[in-house]
Amino acid sequence: MPVGLRHQAETEEETSQRELVEGTDHPLSTARGFVIGATVSSLFWTAVGALVSLII
Repeated sequence: MPVGLRHQAETEEETSQRELVEGTDHPLSTARGFVIGATVSSLFWTAVGALVSLII
């Protein structure tokens, strides 16, 4: 991975952590977090449904 991209990723992570500590969430990051959470939740429940159908 190029050094510039790695540094940018680290910077974004640090920024999100600082926002979390300060409690100042920007609407954009909140929306992005919601979308990521919804996607993960959807994938999780899809996997659970597949496992349940296999067991039954």
